[in-house]
Amino acid sequence: MMRFHVQLSARVFLLTMRDLLALGLIACPLQAAHAEPSEQVPIGPRAIAMGGAYSSLATDASALFWNPAGLSWIGHQELMGTYANLYQSDIKDNYAAFILPISRKNAVGMDWYHSGFDDSELNFGENRFDLTWAMQIQRKFSAGLTAKFRTRDTDLDGVTVNHGSGFGMDVGALANPLRGLRIGLVAQDVFDTSIHYSGGYSTLAF
Repeated sequence: MMRFHVQLSARVFLLTMRDLLALGLIACPLQAAHAEPSEQVPIGPRAIAMGGAYSSLATDASALFWNPAGLSWIGHQELMGTYANLYQSDIKDNYAAFILPISRKNAVGMDWYHSGFDDSELNFGENRFDLTWAMQIQRKFSAGLTAKFRTRDTDLDGVTVNHGSGFGMDVGALANPLRGLRIGLVAQDVFDTSIHYSGGYSTLAF
């Protein structure tokens, strides 16, 4: 069964405190609407702090994960890296990304994500490699596409007991129809990213 992950969010920004006082309004972010929640590990401290309501704001290197369309809004080269030992459990998360604008309206990016643990007997690791292209179709609208390759490996006493890999794809759109209003739309794993294992079986990545 085809499985879609869609996130739509919008956020309204009022420009000055004088406007707030004059209108008697308080600017509040609109809640992100999910067709289905993503089970992937989120990327980027700002996006995590916002609870994942980031698809309309992703105009940094973390856009590779949150909304590929955001790459074309960055306008400069950008390098990002993170490291985490999750809950001090020795489950290590590593992430690195690079963004390269190739013209005024086009940008490409690539990243690598690794999660896993290793003890004296059991070793598990998962890798994700993403390649993204984004383009501003109009001054206020952009679209992006991410192709991704995933691997999963399990070793026991130094011997590989399971190995799998698979391909997936994300698509995204970003629009700025009005001043102070930005709308993001993302579909993750639009063709059900599957991991195909050496034992002859396959599972959904998420």
